[in-house]
Amino acid sequence: MHSDAIKTMLLATINEIAAAPQKYAVHPGRDFTRNRKMGFNNTILMLLTMEADCIKEELYRYFGRNTNAPSKAAFYKQRKKRNKEALANLLLMFNSKLSKKLYNGKFE
Repeated sequence: MHSDAIKTMLLATINEIAAAPQKYAVHPGRDFTRNRKMGFNNTILMLLTMEADCIKEELYRYFGRNTNAPSKAAFYKQRKKRNKEALANLLLMFNSKLSKKLYNGKFE
């Protein structure tokens, strides 16, 4: 059950940063402004859940094996729109929500 709580915290943190994607875009006001199959939220979540497979298989695993799955090119384009601080800020925000006794302050 503890892992469900951690997962819920992580997803909530992803939703927090996804609420303001312009802060994490390479071109604020232009990137992540249109509604796409693979928006900011899905791009971040897919990056975190990817395994060691080819991109097409990763897309099928995440979106399902159907014709509506985004293309590899769409994934690459969306990934390039994200600035370098996005994942770092996500992890910092997530870690700040965790109890210090959970990891005994070892990873600060």
